[in-house]
Amino acid sequence: MTQPFVVWDPATGRIDRWGRAASDDIPAQAGPGEVALAAAGDDAHDWVNPATGLLEQRPAVGLPETASILVGAEWEIAPVPDGSIVRVDGVAVDVVDGGENLVLQFPIAAAWTVEIDPPFPWRPATCRVTTG
Repeated sequence: MTQPFVVWDPATGRIDRWGRAASDDIPAQAGPGEVALAAAGDDAHDWVNPATGLLEQRPAVGLPETASILVGAEWEIAPVPDGSIVRVDGVAVDVVDGGENLVLQFPIAAAWTVEIDPPFPWRPATCRVTTG
């Protein structure tokens, strides 16, 4: 019988790959500098906390998939971790620094794409914003 496994980097907790293997074969799935763990996970949603060796969900940025905002209104987004790159319609507009919430304003009525690319282990997020 096989069971799921993840292979991860013990320095960062990043999952390099995942799959299924016989229980006895799971340790052999790891290469040099890697660790194999019997757990079901994937790199898009999970990581292995290096402090505990346990599989956890990667934290999410507080960004909805869609938003409707008044032109010129302040839109506050939290949490956004320090070091996150913020893009509006593909153009970098901010790097979050100092632990404050992100505040955006849109000057005209339009449809905008807001992307937040945070440092690992946070998950990146995208929101389609409509202003009017």
